[in-house]
Amino acid sequence: MIGNPLVGYSLSFSAALLWGGAMVLVKEGVTDLAPPLVGSAIAIFAGTFILLPLGLTNTRAKFHLSRKVLVFFGIAGLMSAVGTFASFSALKEAPVAVVTPIFSITPLFVLILTHLFLQHLERVTFRIVLGALLMVAGVVIITVFEAL
Repeated sequence: MIGNPLVGYSLSFSAALLWGGAMVLVKEGVTDLAPPLVGSAIAIFAGTFILLPLGLTNTRAKFHLSRKVLVFFGIAGLMSAVGTFASFSALKEAPVAVVTPIFSITPLFVLILTHLFLQHLERVTFRIVLGALLMVAGVVIITVFEAL
């Protein structure tokens, strides 16, 4: 089910701004303060500590906490946690201005997985694929020229 696209786009830009700021903080943190595993654990705990009470008390639509809900969100949480650790580790090893654009190839994986698993909810159009490929091309340009 698709809601209000304008709200979705606004939230996407907000997420990008927040992630961008977080990556700068993480770079400083893993460089001088704590190893990536500790940093990612603290970040995930802090997010959980803030979001869980909000999610449980401010839910518009009631849902049944079923095994399917736990499996879907459990796997998503595991993938997010490992992704967070990988991103924190990447930021420890390489420049933030190079590493974060590499994160931008995420849409390429999202497109492939959406096409494979979410055809009943969304269509992957030529324009969407072209936009994702242009983003990946930008990442390649940034990465290659930084290496030179």
